[in-house]
Amino acid sequence: MLKEDNYVQEDKYGFENLKRRRKAKARLAFFKAMCVFVTVVTLFVVFSAILKKTHAGPEILTGKKENILLMGVDGECDLKKRPNCSQNGRSDTLILFNIDTKTNTINAISIPRDSKVYIAGSNDITKINHAFAYGGPVLTVNTIEDTFGVKIDHYIAVNYKVLKEIVDAVGGVDIYVEKTMNYRDRAGGLNIHFNQGDTILDGDKAEEFLRFRHDALGDIGRISRQQAFITGLMKKLQSPAIIPKIPELVKVVQANILTDMSLYQLSEMAAYMQGANLSEMKITTLPGAPSQRGSISYWILDPDEVQKIIDRLIYRIDMPEEPVEEAVIQE
Repeated sequence: MLKEDNYVQEDKYGFENLKRRRKAKARLAFFKAMCVFVTVVTLFVVFSAILKKTHAGPEILTGKKENILLMGVDGECDLKKRPNCSQNGRSDTLILFNIDTKTNTINAISIPRDSKVYIAGSNDITKINHAFAYGGPVLTVNTIEDTFGVKIDHYIAVNYKVLKEIVDAVGGVDIYVEKTMNYRDRAGGLNIHFNQGDTILDGDKAEEFLRFRHDALGDIGRISRQQAFITGLMKKLQSPAIIPKIPELVKVVQANILTDMSLYQLSEMAAYMQGANLSEMKITTLPGAPSQRGSISYWILDPDEVQKIIDRLIYRIDMPEEPVEEAVIQE
C-alpha cells in the first residue's frame, strides 16, 4: 500500500520554466537509461552464451514473480571499490521491473530521479536519487520499499560508462542510418554527423546516435533509433563470432555492475530472458508534477495515480487498461 505520508504536497508554480529545463535534461536522461537497459541485456546474453559453451545451466524460472530494481549510477564511480560513491554517484536512473514467469510478461516502472521522498530510516526529505549517495543500493532499495510499499527481490546497479565499453568490446554495432544527421549537442559536448546509409558504430558514435533528436519526428524518431540500435547490438551478441569475446565482455560487465544476485540467479534469469518477449514489455513513468523551492527542483508524485500504476504493473491487479509510455524513461 502506498504510504501517503512520504509525499510532501506543494503548490505548483513556475511550471513552464521547469518543463523547459526538464526537456533540456531529457537527452542525457535517455542516454543514461539506455546504458542501464543495454548493460543488463548484455549481462544476460553473456551468461546465456557461457551456459551454452559449457553445456550447463539451471532450469528456467517457472511460476515465479520477481521485482528487480535497476539503478543507473552517475559520476566516475567504481562500483566495486566504492559502492556508495559519495556524492559523485547518484542513481539518476531508477527502473523497477516486475517479471512474471507464469505469464511470460515483464512490466517496468520508471521512478523520476527528482521524486521528493523520505530517505529510509531517517526524517530527511530529499530527492530519491540521493539515497544511493548516502547508503548505496541497499538504502535505495529500502527507500523505495518504504515509499511505495513494494518488496524488491534483487537489485542491479550499473555505471553509465559501460555502454560505450560494451559496444567497443563487441567490435561495433552495424546500423542503417535512415537520413543525414548534423547536430551540435551543447549539453553533451558532442558534434553529431552521420551520412545516410550503412555504418558501424563504435562506442563514441553509439552515444552520438542515441542522443540525436534534432528532427521533425521528435521522440518517435528517437524511439525508432533506440530500437534499431538494440536490434543491432542483440544480433551482434547472439552471433557465433561473439564467443571469443566473452572474456572481455565479462570483464567489462563485472567492472561496471554491482548486484546482490548470485551467479546461479543470474544464470537463471539469463535462461528466462532467452524466451522473453521484450517487445511487449509494458513500461511507464510515475506521474506527478514539477515544483521548486529556491534553487532545488523536485518531482512531486501523485499518490493516487502512483498507487494505480503499482497495483496494475507490480501487483498485477486487474484494472482498466491505460496507455503506457513507450520511451525507456522520462526525466
